Amino acid sequence: MNERSNKEKQVDYYKIFHPSEDIKLKNKITQVGGLDTDMNGNLLVFHRGSRAWKFDSFLGNNFNKDKYKAIAENTLTLIDVKKKTEIGSWGANRYYMPHGLTIDFENNIWVTDVGLHQVFKFSLDNLNEPELVLGVEFTPGNDENHLCKPTDVSVSESTGHVFVSDGYCNQRIIEFDQNGNYLGSYEDKEKPLQVAHSVSLIEKLNLVCTVSRQEGRIVCFDITSRKKKYDIRHDDMKNCYAIEYDPNNQLLHAATGYNSGQDAYGFTFYADHENFGQFKQKWNSPKIELNEVHDLALSPDGSTIYMGQLNGEIDEFTYE
Repeated sequence: MNERSNKEKQVDYYKIFHPSEDIKLKNKITQVGGLDTDMNGNLLVFHRGSRAWKFDSFLGNNFNKDKYKAIAENTLTLIDVKKKTEIGSWGANRYYMPHGLTIDFENNIWVTDVGLHQVFKFSLDNLNEPELVLGVEFTPGNDENHLCKPTDVSVSESTGHVFVSDGYCNQRIIEFDQNGNYLGSYEDKEKPLQVAHSVSLIEKLNLVCTVSRQEGRIVCFDITSRKKKYDIRHDDMKNCYAIEYDPNNQLLHAATGYNSGQDAYGFTFYADHENFGQFKQKWNSPKIELNEVHDLALSPDGSTIYMGQLNGEIDEFTYE
């Protein structure tokens, strides 16, 4: 590994951003399932409205739809982070347990609903009707057509292929083509994933990475061979809820969320070819708690890291 300069850019706390208090919203932002930025740097938040994940939300792997109906409030909120204003909100009466959100290279929106066991793709031209649906409504499974509490999505810019972390009850990443046809899966045969909670593509290195949330490790597979190539750990990363690749700076950011009773952190690892997986920095702030971080997002230039929490808070960190 090359020696690194002490003058390198670092992640540093910038400011807290609590949208339900700082912005006049049509619907309060509560448990943040996922968040991402669009091409203009606006922040889209996928949250659970009046819904909370409770002990009786699921009966086994099946969502308790007899007790809990679709969330009545809008669950997607688009925010201009510079002006701190709401651009729009939508998604009422559609989702049951919002989880992951991704905006791809064409500005399409992908969301996962662990209650429905499905993934939905929307274009900006039609935010009400999905262009593509993966999985079978309310039907968990582990074959080529079924998902089980899918958590996150990453889309290849070179091929259009869709990678889904699947998820809470399956221990795999699934690859689909752009039309939703099953292509294959990625599994850690040596040490099965314990909640594949996030997924991120590093196409420059031909890698797809996920997390084993309950073990606090990041697992990366070679896309072509489907074999595990990297297993990234750190002594202070007891859990890992989310990862996000920064192609501008060739870094992989991670968040512990609840960290098995220890201090919660963000982590940054090198993601260039020569130093891939090497620890760079861990970060938090005495001003806030990061125990409920559920997802990460980056500004288009990689200079800002957004952390969405289950308490409805969104925290901003800078990388400069």
